[in-house]
Amino acid sequence: MYRKIVVILLSLCMCLIGAASFSACTDPFDDEDNQMKVEGKTTVRIVVQDDPTERELMMEWKRGFEQQNDKINIYVESFSGAYQNEMLRLIAAKDMPDITWVGGNVHANFTSNGHYVDLRPYLERDGISVDSFNKISIDSTHYNNEDEGIWFIPRDYNEIVTFVNEDMLRAAQIAIPSPEEFTEDLFYEICGQLREAMDNDVDRSAGLYSANYPLQLGAAWDPIAKAILASYGGYDYGPQGELGLEEREAKLAYRRIGEYVMRDYALIPSGSETDYFPAKKCAFTFGIRPYLPNFVQLGFSVNVLPFPFEKTTAGCSGYGICSVSKVKDEAWEFIKYIISEEGQNIFGESGMGIPSIESQWETTNWKQYYRTEEEGFNHSVFTTEGDEEGRVLDVNSINVYDPSKHLTILQNTCAIFGTLGREATWKDSPLTRTPIPENAYRIPAGWDALDTTIKGFLDIIKQEIAK
Repeated sequence: MYRKIVVILLSLCMCLIGAASFSACTDPFDDEDNQMKVEGKTTVRIVVQDDPTERELMMEWKRGFEQQNDKINIYVESFSGAYQNEMLRLIAAKDMPDITWVGGNVHANFTSNGHYVDLRPYLERDGISVDSFNKISIDSTHYNNEDEGIWFIPRDYNEIVTFVNEDMLRAAQIAIPSPEEFTEDLFYEICGQLREAMDNDVDRSAGLYSANYPLQLGAAWDPIAKAILASYGGYDYGPQGELGLEEREAKLAYRRIGEYVMRDYALIPSGSETDYFPAKKCAFTFGIRPYLPNFVQLGFSVNVLPFPFEKTTAGCSGYGICSVSKVKDEAWEFIKYIISEEGQNIFGESGMGIPSIESQWETTNWKQYYRTEEEGFNHSVFTTEGDEEGRVLDVNSINVYDPSKHLTILQNTCAIFGTLGREATWKDSPLTRTPIPENAYRIPAGWDALDTTIKGFLDIIKQEIAK
């Protein structure tokens, strides 16, 4: 369930596949057909993320829809910044549009308080089965585990994967593994090989020099943090809201992240450092499908592998109809077009997404973007079909809490993982660039610096939960 997600994602704190972005509403489009009012037409106003690919995608949907609906005008605006903050601004200003982008893991406070329309009656009226959607995608449209409302229609399915700069691996003379053999043990080994190549300045033009890192690790983004926690037997919040962030298994996951950091295998970015992978300063990064179009334009060969840890997460984004809208039926017609075969083929051409309706995984063109499977691009790793072993987790477990607590809890959860990138967090840790015992992250003794670092955030989370 995700980002950024997308890009929210992406975002991304980009929390899964979330932190979704928006800014004060503007009209960034020069197209003469993006007009607030068109004579003889009903206008549906929609706000989207302020991202070039996202904006052009929405314009393509607008054009395709208007060719079939000569009585409806789609007017597109964009905004950037945190979705939650922008929603608060729009509500306070009494300026809510007809449709907004919605992230699966950030909507609870607004859907539960009546700002969106429950779309079940529209789905039922038009014979669209809820069961046709990917389960994780449709589950993320609820605001908690008891809620059954469909507060937005998921447009995509976003699973955490590993993006690879193929040029950097080739320059380091490292074979690019197949998806089937790409485990965390192999990934850790490759990170060590890249570290050695970078320290030896093997090929500076490819990004292999000592100031760079094998991995850009967005550990402060909720979908990634949740997946790593689960891979070491931990969890953030259980099905009844129980807190798992201070359990032994969670600390094993923290320390595993610390091992990557202290060996200089990974950079946990903050602020302006978020562009290390696009700038060819890291060979790997974790992310979701909407990142792909931007990566493709960067001038190096990109591929994708599964998330290397035992578990991964998935989420979605989509579009909801605001309850104040006076043109709800017209807004629904546009959303219905987005999830149609035609709409999802436009989505596929953008490279950004995988359909949320599973039958369209095989009938739409999303696997044709950039390079095909036959040409060596691993599109299939973006979806896990069947998942009998429960490898793919729903990113939205935090929605078990009262939505009014949601934002504070999420921010402090992300902050815990963000601090794992600071060397001060690992003071007196055995995790260094020098040789350390195998599986040192499993050392049972507590490290005071780590415990002190996470305690402040845990205290805030507990206080919020107890309210």
